[in-house]
Amino acid sequence: MASAPSAAPDIVVEGVVTLKNHPDADVGFEARVNRFDKAGGLNGRMIRFLGVKDDGLDSNQDLTVVQQMVDRDHVFAVAPVVSEAMLAPSAAFLAQAHVPAFGWGTSAAFCALGRATTAAGLSWDGCQINPAYQSDADLADIEHVTGLPAAQIKLAVVGQDLDADKSMVHALSGLATAQGMQVVYQSNAMSTTGQTDYAPIVQAILAAGPNVVYEVTDFAGSVALAGVLQGTGYTGAIFNRVAYAPATVSSQSDVASTLNGVYVEAPYPVNEDAGDAAVTQMQADLQAIGKPGQVDLANAIGYWAADIFIQLLQAAAARGVALTPQALIDTAAGGWTYHGAAGGPGDLAFPAPGWSRPDGCSTLVQLNGTTYKEVEPYTCRPVTKVG
Repeated sequence: MASAPSAAPDIVVEGVVTLKNHPDADVGFEARVNRFDKAGGLNGRMIRFLGVKDDGLDSNQDLTVVQQMVDRDHVFAVAPVVSEAMLAPSAAFLAQAHVPAFGWGTSAAFCALGRATTAAGLSWDGCQINPAYQSDADLADIEHVTGLPAAQIKLAVVGQDLDADKSMVHALSGLATAQGMQVVYQSNAMSTTGQTDYAPIVQAILAAGPNVVYEVTDFAGSVALAGVLQGTGYTGAIFNRVAYAPATVSSQSDVASTLNGVYVEAPYPVNEDAGDAAVTQMQADLQAIGKPGQVDLANAIGYWAADIFIQLLQAAAARGVALTPQALIDTAAGGWTYHGAAGGPGDLAFPAPGWSRPDGCSTLVQLNGTTYKEVEPYTCRPVTKVG
């Protein structure tokens, strides 16, 4: 993306993304950065976005591309990060290099677990994978759409064989049990690559007799699993957090048919949040760079990653210290609050809870045909300690 000429050095940024799952995360990031640069940047300093590299959901590849960004491209920050493959080696390298990352808090890089108080990563929606904390939104929405009290809900939670998914499956199952639901099936049996036969997993789920299935998986996995479940005659509710894809369901009838009736807990405001100022602004920003003005999972993650990065840049500069990558982490660690836009992500304080637990904010939608229907508007709810 071209930046306006400036005498001050550009703030160079590059992202790492699992492109098979999040193909346009860079678009959302660019849209928000474009508005920032056009407004003059940071005291004349512009953000120069080099785009994103694909890690293929491989932690070794993730470390390789992160090292290249720091050592070869000399980035000020790694952003957006949209990958569950950014694990401990990448996080440790970034910490040693004093380079922060900004993106989605679905990997260990974005969490301060155990005795840690800070992490290399910062996310607008906090740490999503801490097994000790879980948002109340998922379970409250399950009760709402089923019309059943907790004691009558028989929940199956199934995820991929990933550290992040294991943490979420554990946290969601633990909170459900604590709130009186019956967790009849809990597994991370889904492969991250090459999964073609879902029948054994579905047979095990159905044998447990659930009336709600919660998928903790990527988009492709959620589509495939929902398709097999509904193809067997399962009529209970199906939930996930990733299958909000308006462009895909409007253009691919097979995907729309498979996901028909599925509920999605989107961790950001969506197109269906009518009149939401944050959605309206994001749509305008996308159109300003020549892209369709439509929110989806990946571009929303990139967009809000840029927003928290920009706010922290401004906060660090306001301290009057030398603007370095480490200054961003120091600013957050010293006590800083990310302020979501009107109608956008909720305010999130650092170092805690921003580095230790999720923000509890989401929109609940359901796909009807090729159109998503808002069931619950974007709302921030309490976060509960599990265990």
